[in-house]
Amino acid sequence: MIDRAVLAVLVAAFAPACSFALSGPPSPYSPDRPPRCDTGRAAPVADTVGATLFGAAAVFFLIPPSHDSCSGNDGCGMFDGAFQTLGAILLIPTAFYAGAATVGFVQTSRCRDAFDRHQAYRARRSSQRGP
Repeated sequence: MIDRAVLAVLVAAFAPACSFALSGPPSPYSPDRPPRCDTGRAAPVADTVGATLFGAAAVFFLIPPSHDSCSGNDGCGMFDGAFQTLGAILLIPTAFYAGAATVGFVQTSRCRDAFDRHQAYRARRSSQRGP
């Protein structure tokens, strides 16, 4: 069974990737009606920031520090393996956030295109009717 602390950390790390919840226009979309979908880019931008922060932290932990100042066996480098493991683990939420941001930007772009098609349809209809 998963420890509650581990579960809490997983939920806290992955819950904010909210771009997965954004919806695009229906697949066979007809421009005669306005689409019901999400056009806001706040969630994908937030997920991009999350991916960047997790990615930067992963790189920070994956690159081993220089041990030029170490003399003898004074414990330098003792935790390098643990830090690199943490860096590798941080790549998981990095990929999750990056995937969420990608999905979010694709969905909102599809929705904005659908709104543009709807506006063009309305403009054509109003120009056909005449003044």
